[in-house]
Amino acid sequence: MSLSKNILFFLFTFFLAPFLSTALYAAEIEDVLIHYDKLNASITSQNLSELKTHTNQMIKLIHSLEKKEQKKVLNYSVLKLEEMITTDNWELIKNNFNIVSQGLLIIIEKELPNSKYRRYYCPMEKKYWIQNTAKVEKVHNPYAPDSMPHCGQKI
Repeated sequence: MSLSKNILFFLFTFFLAPFLSTALYAAEIEDVLIHYDKLNASITSQNLSELKTHTNQMIKLIHSLEKKEQKKVLNYSVLKLEEMITTDNWELIKNNFNIVSQGLLIIIEKELPNSKYRRYYCPMEKKYWIQNTAKVEKVHNPYAPDSMPHCGQKI
């Protein structure tokens, strides 16, 4: 191998490859979060068929994550997503959504700290959710959309 090829290989291996893999991991989580947003909307509108569709999609995307640490963090979230598919009990769905949100928040805050996704909390319901602040800045509480649609705060 020539010297210039060795230099290029070195530069790619130590500088560019880690950046590309980080970008890949971030893109995978972004895909999960797109369906999380849709799941959030289906909970807010209490649309059970959409909820099941987006829950299934999130499970598939989480199972396909390349980064093992992300999968490990989201293992319990997958169990809660699977429970959401098998029930029509909205209280159980909301409790599980809170747990799923907290699992995703661990990854967002560690790996996407400056992203458009932010942690929100409703003190009345004592539950967390993630909101895409690029789409909507105003609080949209999925846990009490009829009685307290704007209850909560960005944390």
